[in-house]
Amino acid sequence: MTDPHQSDNRLLDFKPGEQQTVQFELDGETVIIRQEWSHDDVLARLQLTFSLKMPQRFAVRVFIPDDSLNACAALNGHFLLGWFAADPRPDIPELVRSHCAEDGHSVTPLRPGYWQTINFRWQTDDRLVVYLVRGPQDEA
Repeated sequence: MTDPHQSDNRLLDFKPGEQQTVQFELDGETVIIRQEWSHDDVLARLQLTFSLKMPQRFAVRVFIPDDSLNACAALNGHFLLGWFAADPRPDIPELVRSHCAEDGHSVTPLRPGYWQTINFRWQTDDRLVVYLVRGPQDEA
């Protein structure tokens, strides 16, 4: 059985709290992914912005921290993976819901302490945003 906290080097892994730019070659084309991270006391936002000449299919993985009380993911402003807890934050940007979630009941594989794999046909300027609701943080 695989440890959910361990990275798989065959995939592109992104963890909250990091700012980074990843560049690699895929089918002879350069792919660039820029990761940005921002947060306040309770809500954190991890954004991946993709840059490539031609659309390409590949997987990225995002780690949902153990202390997450809730999380969702959006692609270009549309819900991609819904909240895993019933009480979403009211102050995140309005996201467009897919047809399968219009009734407010979506199913999500997001879970605290696990990696979420997202396999997609990415193109330039795609923005994957993961919103993380964190519990009260201990002050050092």
